[in-house]
Parts: sequence; structure tokens; C-alpha cells
Amino acid sequence: MYWSHIEDQWGTYKSAIRVKWPLLSDGEMHDICGSRELLILSLQRHYGYTRREALSEIETLIRHLEKNPAQLSLRQFLG
Repeated sequence: MYWSHIEDQWGTYKSAIRVKWPLLSDGEMHDICGSRELLILSLQRHYGYTRREALSEIETLIRHLEKNPAQLSLRQFLG
């Protein structure tokens, strides 16, 4: 899955992102609006990730969603 797909379908994916990273506010999610760069910056600010760590976490999320295309809830991923 390419980030452009997530960006184009932001409304669908943002709930899964909020489950994974609950410190991101609704306002931030609105402002991020699918921008991977803004998501990286928010993850760095809230979770203290380095840029590399943020990218790795995002890639892990994308791989999970690729393996579970019908599942946008991360309960199984987090559990």
C-alpha cells in the first residue's frame, strides 16, 4: 500500500491511526489530513520518536493494514 492511498482515503484510515496513537487530537488529525510529514512531526512531538522511529512505526501500521485490508480497527494489532 502506498501512502498516497492513505492520503486519498484519510477519512477511512484516521480512526485506525487514532487507535494506534491516541495522543493525537481530533484537531491534529484534521490538520494532518493525510500528510505523512505532518503525521511524522506529530508522532515526534507526542511520542518522542526520532524521524526514523516515526517512519518505522508508520510502516508497521501500513503492513498491518495491508495484511488485514478489511480491518481498519487495530484492536487485534494492538492486542
